[in-house]
Amino acid sequence: MAEQSAVTTVFLNHGEWFPAHVANLLSPTEALTFAAGAKCTRAVRLRDVPLPTGWESGRQWDGPGNVYEASKWQSLAGNSEASGALPQGGGTPPPSAPALKRLPSSDGQGDAGGTHTTFVSLLWRDQGWGNRKGMVSIVDENGTAGDGPDGQPLPARAPNDYKAWGPCVVAGAEPAPHQQERLRLAFRPKKGGSYALWYRAGGGGGHRLEIQGCTVKALEFCTGT
Repeated sequence: MAEQSAVTTVFLNHGEWFPAHVANLLSPTEALTFAAGAKCTRAVRLRDVPLPTGWESGRQWDGPGNVYEASKWQSLAGNSEASGALPQGGGTPPPSAPALKRLPSSDGQGDAGGTHTTFVSLLWRDQGWGNRKGMVSIVDENGTAGDGPDGQPLPARAPNDYKAWGPCVVAGAEPAPHQQERLRLAFRPKKGGSYALWYRAGGGGGHRLEIQGCTVKALEFCTGT
């Protein structure tokens, strides 16, 4: 009888965790290609993330002339439970209400059910003329925006007009285009992380940011059985 290869032996003896461990080391595209190779390598799958009533798929902001700061739009995930946090029958969620009940990370081996990569997709544009200042970003609310003048860490937030992006910004883009375009953002969530969408229309007067069709997908770990 032919001897088993080392790889075959690993899959047979460690199939519950080894494929996820390999996928965890790969990019999203590579992980999906790896998962499509065989039943025993089906370590990830892409799915639509169900968002609760009250989730805003789009919005328009007209920037006041004297406001140059970025603002939080809505939460992507958090440690608290989403059930009961949203008003009955719809409405806008309170700032603390997470859109997802759980967004675990792929830290370590990548346990089945965890998230390899989270994707946010939306259509965006600015006012259609003049200077382009619009910004959309995803902020790790457990991170920091850098160190302040006194050396103390600054609270997590997205950058203001013409300011540097802090380490808490895990994904984002600027400036918004004059004509509507598709924007796709992706990030690897940390274990126990809490993430939020931030926006900036831009100061100086006449600036606008329009977002439509905002959706969330997750490349999540799974098993081949």
